[in-house]
Amino acid sequence: MEQLNHDDLKAAIQREIINEQQYSAIVQIAKAREFAQKNLADEDEPFAIFLGFSEIFISIGLCILYAGTLGVLAFLSSPFASASLMAILSILLSHYFIKKRRMVLPSIIATSAFAITTIVALITMAEGMISNLTPSSLFVCSLIVFCLLIVMFRFYRFPYLAFIAGCTGLMSMLSLGGLVYTTEYEHITPTKMLDLTVQPALAASILLFGLITLIIGLYFDFRDPHRIGNASKTAFWLHLLAGPALLNVFAFNLYYDGNLISYALTAILLCLFVIIALVIDRRSFISTGIIYMSFLLSWATKSIGIDTDYISLFILGLAITVLATWWHAWRHRLMNFLPEFRFKDRLPPY
Repeated sequence: MEQLNHDDLKAAIQREIINEQQYSAIVQIAKAREFAQKNLADEDEPFAIFLGFSEIFISIGLCILYAGTLGVLAFLSSPFASASLMAILSILLSHYFIKKRRMVLPSIIATSAFAITTIVALITMAEGMISNLTPSSLFVCSLIVFCLLIVMFRFYRFPYLAFIAGCTGLMSMLSLGGLVYTTEYEHITPTKMLDLTVQPALAASILLFGLITLIIGLYFDFRDPHRIGNASKTAFWLHLLAGPALLNVFAFNLYYDGNLISYALTAILLCLFVIIALVIDRRSFISTGIIYMSFLLSWATKSIGIDTDYISLFILGLAITVLATWWHAWRHRLMNFLPEFRFKDRLPPY
């Protein structure tokens, strides 16, 4: 079916399917989309955490305000009461900066503070009810905060809320995975969390989280392929979580075997993630890959007798610069090379 034009909309008005106000709103949306498609750079991946220096100035004030409030509330004998008051202050500030002022960076600070103080309040309350914090109580606390953040996201439509909701969701999944290893829960390290042979439940939880987050991120991407609305901004934050979650577990279990085959498999894995990032047009998806690329290049240069980190840095910098500078050209060639597949037409234009 061809795209709708003004005559189609006017016919809809005559049949009373839409009214004149709705017609005007649709036309304005269409003009905004057309302008964005013509003026948005091909290589651009929209990302803005502040819209002016006033937001930075306000954010500095917010940080000082929070620090001062923490100092004042320290006189209270109850950590639960202090955290609860901070959470109330944060939700009020979040509402003001998101709905009233529509500022990005102050809203990020306020919503982050709300998530942190709320989960601290719940944890201190749980510790008051039981002697020690257990994986099950941490799971319940993080799940409650996750649900609150989802409700806030549905109400405010603020993209960053998807990121902190994802963080609390990951905490819930890790807590649930920790229930399998309750006796070892206090001895879990970040390294063990990624090791499928040592803590398979926790590592699998991270993998599952990464997969779910990637799927949800793609859902938002498909809704806004031209990246002119909040759906695309939400997808950015979700891919920022999905990429590291997936890559860290896979790459860690391959790389730290410490032999030639493991290094080769890690290199292949990184190439696969670069291809996925090019297909979905998300540089944020491979942000963590830079770390493993540096490890591989360091090993490769040392294995041929060049024990100088500057050589590794030079090669890494050159590779990233070439990939980033000609990102759109690489993606154009890749997408034209790939056969037709489902949802290919709903990805960003190439």
